[in-house]
Amino acid sequence: MTNEEEYISSRMGKRNPFTVPDGYFEHLTERVMQQLPAGEAPKAKVLSIRRLFYAAACVASLFVVGALAFHSLSDEQQPIFSENRVETVSNDEYLDEAADYAMMDNHEIYLCLMNE
Repeated sequence: MTNEEEYISSRMGKRNPFTVPDGYFEHLTERVMQQLPAGEAPKAKVLSIRRLFYAAACVASLFVVGALAFHSLSDEQQPIFSENRVETVSNDEYLDEAADYAMMDNHEIYLCLMNE
């Protein structure tokens, strides 16, 4: 036992300090049922066909937008699959934007190229 448990045990002993009035649980169900509002029980929510249709439409529109975005890439930016590796052929402007986004200076770019 910890010190707190020993202290509580020495002060309170083994008796239960909580009491329940006599006959409290005998008519508890009837009292609770009387306090409930009158009316029918709430219906279980069912996933409607309309919501499923909207979800399917959203997923389909994402696929269409993704396909259009992939198809609209120019020939220079199409991915090339070779030797279990994906390489993207792009122009210098794209590389400059990517380097700016990654906040890499020329020294770090040269280090990355040397590691390959």
